[in-house]
Amino acid sequence: MEALLSQFWDAWVLSTLRRFGVGSCPLDERRRREKEAFLEFARERQGLRGGKDAAASPYGYDGSIDAMRREEFSRLEGSVYLDHAGATLYSERQLGKCLEELGGGVYSNPHSEGTGQGPAGVSGARAASLQSERRAVLAMFNASPEDYLCIFTAGATAGLKAVGETFRWDQGSTFMYTSDNHNSVLGIRNYALERGASAVAASRVTVDARDGC
Repeated sequence: MEALLSQFWDAWVLSTLRRFGVGSCPLDERRRREKEAFLEFARERQGLRGGKDAAASPYGYDGSIDAMRREEFSRLEGSVYLDHAGATLYSERQLGKCLEELGGGVYSNPHSEGTGQGPAGVSGARAASLQSERRAVLAMFNASPEDYLCIFTAGATAGLKAVGETFRWDQGSTFMYTSDNHNSVLGIRNYALERGASAVAASRVTVDARDGC
């Protein structure tokens, strides 16, 4: 585990340097001290010293993280994956459940007509399943179906595009976004500007300087 944490630190430092336009940088004494302090903190917090301390304090949620990684993400052995925000990985259990459901079910277009038992008649059951899934998502966010709709899209980009296309922009609208943001969020600016709205990039300084913040 300590080797993985060391890889994580190196990858994090490299990504930070690239973000500021620095392709590479030698590991000077200050960065060595920072890395060692990080690893020492991890040893103390997660019981990575070995022996009795490790047994008394296994890594992460009483050792469940190590077990989950070993059982559900064995393909990550020896790797550090840092793109969960953009493309989180599916577990082996999720993959097995999906294959089981797809292998035992017939999924037609939920908008098609049909009430029989054959492929033409499964659309009603699929539509009911989708409604159930929508209710489950809304319940997770404590959102009433009377006030909110759950719309499934291909991903975050498609969802943001739908928001940009359907929002009622006008000359009194302002699209405010943080300057360090996802490209798909920045793309909403075009929809706003095309319909006469204004677009403003908010920095941390701008937000902190506002009254009441």
